[in-house]
Amino acid sequence: MYFPSIYQLKNKIARRVFIRRLKQARAHRRLDTDSVVRKRYYDFIRFLSAVSIRPLGIPVSAAAGIVPRSYRANLDLLIRQRLLHRNLYVHFFPQIMASAADQNHPAIIPFPHEWRSCLQQKGMNVQALQSTLYFIWGQVLEWISGVRCTLRLLLDSWRQPEVPEGNYSLLVDFPSAAVCNEKSAAAGMKCFSTWYRNNSVRGESTNTVWIQVTDSHPTSLGDDQLVVHNYFPRLKNWGDRMIFLGKALGIIILTTGRWLKGSWWAPYILTDAVRLAYCRTLGRQGMASKYVFNNSGWFIRPLWTHFSEDLGADIVIFFYSANVHPLEYIDEESAPVMPGYQLMNWPQYLVWGQPQAQFISNNCYNQNSIVKIVGPVPFTDIDTVIPVLPDNAIAVFDVTAQRTVSLSDRGIIADYYGEDLVIAFVEQAYEAIKASGGTMVFKQKRDLPSISSKKYLIFLEWLSGLPDVIMINPNVSAFRIIEHVTSVISIPFTSTGLIARSNMKFSAYFDPTMNLKKDNPGADNVPVLSGQEELISWLDSISSKDKKAT
Repeated sequence: MYFPSIYQLKNKIARRVFIRRLKQARAHRRLDTDSVVRKRYYDFIRFLSAVSIRPLGIPVSAAAGIVPRSYRANLDLLIRQRLLHRNLYVHFFPQIMASAADQNHPAIIPFPHEWRSCLQQKGMNVQALQSTLYFIWGQVLEWISGVRCTLRLLLDSWRQPEVPEGNYSLLVDFPSAAVCNEKSAAAGMKCFSTWYRNNSVRGESTNTVWIQVTDSHPTSLGDDQLVVHNYFPRLKNWGDRMIFLGKALGIIILTTGRWLKGSWWAPYILTDAVRLAYCRTLGRQGMASKYVFNNSGWFIRPLWTHFSEDLGADIVIFFYSANVHPLEYIDEESAPVMPGYQLMNWPQYLVWGQPQAQFISNNCYNQNSIVKIVGPVPFTDIDTVIPVLPDNAIAVFDVTAQRTVSLSDRGIIADYYGEDLVIAFVEQAYEAIKASGGTMVFKQKRDLPSISSKKYLIFLEWLSGLPDVIMINPNVSAFRIIEHVTSVISIPFTSTGLIARSNMKFSAYFDPTMNLKKDNPGADNVPVLSGQEELISWLDSISSKDKKAT
């Protein structure tokens, strides 16, 4: 009997991966060039959004012994949130992209049978066996995640800091760049931790703020702020640890048993059930008075937050950017709202402006949520000094153009932010600023060399060599840059346009395609300039205003 060597197996796998990625890239190209294919892609996305808001019909009693009765009503929605979170970019988007480009494409959709049947009725060629196998594999991964969560909580039950005295707030799952100490804040760094410390959103009764940063060590940022790696404090004693261990083992055994008996949804609630058991072991004295999440994790509202809310805690999600509205075109179909917004059930939202507040109110699951407008809020920054900028400095902010392969792997179309358009935006902005006698200060939105377009990176290298262009580190906060320029040109509809307006700077969105509708709510009354001629006229007008002011 012939057995292939390891080398042959590697070559075979590599060949299959190459062919799959090649097909995805071709499907991506068709979506970019064929309006019929793009419409089919958008229709699949809208259909999933409509399907996902329907309850799965899981009986409340099915989670008896795993989750307390008072919290079982939240499980159906939580499971749907986790299904989208696990599968949307890894499986669903790439498969609907391929299906939109080729209606005979054998799609692998690792969703429950009810959702797959609906997609089949919509015209998708769903492969039942492979979809089921991938769906089961997703359950295995969720189960493993739940067991790992249990082990981490057991370790953290004595290595986490103790419960602080008095009321405390907790910022959940924030990047390290969103945190700066008192010295850095005094030096002018703009990050979320400093904003929260000094803003009324924190609450007058809050004595201490914990900031949870993954893979961090407990670090004091001053008298009232502490960086932690888990958002729960340690348990009080070994007795409590043994109580939690008993609860967690019982949850794992019951969840595993019901999963093996056919309850596919059981692994999807394991992590949340264990965390809820930890919170209940902590009790009222161990829970914070406020939990602040950010919209990098807007899909899933953890089950334990319902317990915290019952104890009187405020559960808040903060949007660190304002760019949530789909782009609207003059002669093309607009993109749909991203699936997942319709499943958001947070009790409180912090947003930048009225259009974003209206978007949240129109699309979120919980229509009784409180949406509070707080204006532009800094998020991340690094300790880098900005060079002294000339008096005629004009800032330009783009969106990073990504490689086609990277986009097609995730099933995402560049839509407006393709490499040619982003390059045209920066190049035309530079020409207009040069013609007006200004100096361009350019900040790339993010430094992502692994997924950025090579053509775009080569263009930026050329741009950096020009004598009348000042390049700023992409990781520096836009807030700090905008403070030192006269005006700001942003690609539609990035948040920098609103930051500039809030700082009383001249601000405009520049659309080199002349194809975007100017009344998009995302503009929030910042002018949209269509084409280079309008940009030049706008620069001339603000130059005249500056001369009159002086």
